[in-house]
Amino acid sequence: MLILPLYFQQGRGLSVLATGLWLLPQGFGMLVIRPVLLKLLDRTGVRYVVWFALSLALLGTIPFAWINAQTNIGVVSVVLFIRGLGVGGVIMPLMTTILLGMEKDLIPHANIGARIFQNVGGAFGSALVATVVAAYISTHRVLGANIAAYQHAFWWSIGITVLMFVPAFFLPKKVQK
Repeated sequence: MLILPLYFQQGRGLSVLATGLWLLPQGFGMLVIRPVLLKLLDRTGVRYVVWFALSLALLGTIPFAWINAQTNIGVVSVVLFIRGLGVGGVIMPLMTTILLGMEKDLIPHANIGARIFQNVGGAFGSALVATVVAAYISTHRVLGANIAAYQHAFWWSIGITVLMFVPAFFLPKKVQK
């Protein structure tokens, strides 16, 4: 989540308020997907729901490897909405899988453990893409280096998203209630 606001502010020169407004479609996508996923989770199982969500996240991230300062806001909004559907669709099924079937007194501990992993993973991912952007900008002194640096960082994000399919393969097909 760190890379998008920075991309809009540094790459496109938007204000903080404009950046927040441009990110609204992603947040809306995250909101819309939740009730849909609850129905899908019961029917198809967690593995397929997470694969579906990761596919949407990937589909919504890939265009950012080519989006530039001249790309229309409508295109960016649609891509962000799709990305929001995917990103919002990954965490909820995973948390459901972690907590279902667990003894009630262990749920708070499992919840805290899962949040720790989310925070550490998020911090690692943010540090990685920030390092990619900084390294690219420091070694490329050309016009448009900011946009190119973010496009390069989005390729890294795409690679990380693809890697997320590997552990998702080991998720249970059906949630044990």
